[in-house]
Amino acid sequence: MFYGEAPHELTCYGFNYVNKLIIRSLQQRATSREEEELREWRRVTPENERCYREVEAVWRATAVVSEGGAEARPRAAEIVSEAETASRRRKPIASRLRQVAAVAAALVIGLLVSEIRPGLQVEPTLLRAAEFVTGPNELATAKLSDGTVVRLAPSTRLRVEERADRREVWLDGKAFFAVTSNERAPFTVRTRAGEALVLGTRFEVDVNSTGLRVVVVEGKVEVGAADHRVEVGAGEVTRAFRGRPPEVSRPEDIRPLLDWMGSFLAFENTPLRQVALEIEDRYGMRVTIADSVLAQRTVTAWFGDENPEAVLRVICRITDTHCSIRDGVASIEP
Repeated sequence: MFYGEAPHELTCYGFNYVNKLIIRSLQQRATSREEEELREWRRVTPENERCYREVEAVWRATAVVSEGGAEARPRAAEIVSEAETASRRRKPIASRLRQVAAVAAALVIGLLVSEIRPGLQVEPTLLRAAEFVTGPNELATAKLSDGTVVRLAPSTRLRVEERADRREVWLDGKAFFAVTSNERAPFTVRTRAGEALVLGTRFEVDVNSTGLRVVVVEGKVEVGAADHRVEVGAGEVTRAFRGRPPEVSRPEDIRPLLDWMGSFLAFENTPLRQVALEIEDRYGMRVTIADSVLAQRTVTAWFGDENPEAVLRVICRITDTHCSIRDGVASIEP
């Protein structure tokens, strides 16, 4: 469960409970209690009613007709990917299409693809105040206001506070971070045992009564504890027991340390070659990439409980490539 934001304070363009409730209502799947909750939320402010109307309009606008004549609906990730591909080809994108892509991303249940606008200069995005808490048997995924995606383990609390000049969160428990890169606003995870500072990377932080552990999947993380700081690279682990300086090691395989995440995958400007390796590990299939140029293209997306065909379809749309699966081997080609 998520705490710290009242429903009427949530925005239209966020992956949150209100968006999912609106979609359930439009699908005629909401319970009578949920419908009443939605009606009450719409009455709170004119902004809430506007939010509902915009999401409803996008939902209606993205309907297509299948071959049998029944209404079908494309995955929101595909809508976003179309906008991304057009941007890479430097084709003009109407402002309404960008808005549709933003709303569509919020409509995805179990899969979210962040917008990529290559070449666009943006100001540092500051985090909005919020708190995320998971129960003893609960996993949760949160997308922060700067685009960072966080996977929270059971019995974890993540607190986000508004800052004027930096991105900071406070963690008690265990979480995996796919941090949006922003050189002008480093991202800091603070804990009772130490802190982790990054610009944009993927890593896990685990803090408990004995100390701090950081596992780096991609990029580099600067870890500080007991007045000492160390740099931890991809495939490395650092542990800092209470009152002791952090120690860095390189285990033979870091994947068992991340098994708690289940089927979750998150990429943040991750090279396609690395994405392929992680798909191989998750689904037990071989993935081939036609050439080294394609292997350097990047992916920003996260996936929940998706089958390999769906994951590859979205990844290939993002990278403007062609995917096929035959005899348990996935091929990525121009």
